[in-house]
Amino acid sequence: MIMKAPTDNQQLMKHNNIIRASYKLNLSEIRLLALVVRTLQPSRLNYEIHASEYSTAYDVSLDTAYRALLEASENLFDRRFTAYTDKSKKLMRWVQTVEYFKDEGRVGVKIAEDFMVYLMQLKENFTVLDFNELSKLKSAYSVRIFEVLKSYQYLNTVVLSLDDIRRYFDLNKDYSQNNIQEKILKPALSQIDAVTSLEVTYEPIKEGRKIVGYRFDIKTKTKKAVKKEKKPAPAEDFSSRVEIELFKQLQQVRPAITQEEVLKQAKLEGVSVISMLEFLKKQQELL
Repeated sequence: MIMKAPTDNQQLMKHNNIIRASYKLNLSEIRLLALVVRTLQPSRLNYEIHASEYSTAYDVSLDTAYRALLEASENLFDRRFTAYTDKSKKLMRWVQTVEYFKDEGRVGVKIAEDFMVYLMQLKENFTVLDFNELSKLKSAYSVRIFEVLKSYQYLNTVVLSLDDIRRYFDLNKDYSQNNIQEKILKPALSQIDAVTSLEVTYEPIKEGRKIVGYRFDIKTKTKKAVKKEKKPAPAEDFSSRVEIELFKQLQQVRPAITQEEVLKQAKLEGVSVISMLEFLKKQQELL
């Protein structure tokens, strides 16, 4: 079940059937959905994500966050995933609508109603995922492998066939075992070992000389404290020459904007005036 954690929204709860479902999202889409999922509520379908929130969560610049949200909002609507049970295969979409507000650096997401009903009806067998760990992973494959292995962590070990791996990552049958090992498993597990609480070793399972799957041994490292960066305090006014100059540059492309609007948006997003001015200027240049 995906739901808001009762005491800490840094934890995501995803039902293992969803984690192990086949879907193919890029990193910006996964990150956008993770920001939605950590505040998911059963009676709420609509969510908004701001560029500043994305920037803070994933330690990227506002410009990078802006581009990532634009990319995710353009692609996410067409995405689907396939959930398997013993008796059926079910195709579902993650979202019903995605709306990008180009002048405000935010995205509105409406979860597909049928999908929400499906999620909220799932009552048991969930995995708790730490958002702080997910946010440090830098590729879609590393996020997917982390989620899948986390869902099997209670077993300490799991054997996945090549068909399992192809299904989890939406790979066609022509994707060779060597590519799976060299381009997916090795780099993703190296990243997982470096930044998450999991310690994973693996070995190939063979039939004769042919590799048909992998055995994964999953352990938990000693928990380390995660340092959180403080958000810059928003400035109360335009108090420096840099801010005044940036504002003049912004007015050249957005003549109607006022200092009061910039201050209000900076306070709303919890960023400095300089950061907001730079973001708005770069945002306008991309339009």
